[in-house]
Amino acid sequence: MIVVTVKPLKAELIDFSVKEETAEMNLWFSDGADEHKLAINRRIENSEELAEQMIGEMRRLAKKQHTPDNDYDEILTVRFENEEDSVKKLQRFFERVKEKIREVKMMRSAKGYLDTLTRAKKFEVEF
Repeated sequence: MIVVTVKPLKAELIDFSVKEETAEMNLWFSDGADEHKLAINRRIENSEELAEQMIGEMRRLAKKQHTPDNDYDEILTVRFENEEDSVKKLQRFFERVKEKIREVKMMRSAKGYLDTLTRAKKFEVEF
């Protein structure tokens, strides 16, 4: 049996659209051997649901990377390190990204707009 343990490393906001309220983000994770990047571009409506989807997507990518080519005797198990904590941290990350988009959208003066925009685009969370 092959056991792969996935550990999230970092989530970062790359860019966002205020008009469409979508965010381009990278989620970095390790599968024990290598680091992988999951690039997503989504509208954040339900942060809890999106966090669950991203955990599943990371799991699928790790499974795809470690599935043996022709060895059907091996069973591949993908585990997530601290899954509940990871879901909560991802959920908080998505909520904060949504807040940052809303903050930029609500800016009514040019003063401080570029600083707010730059700070929002440099937002990241380490796990």
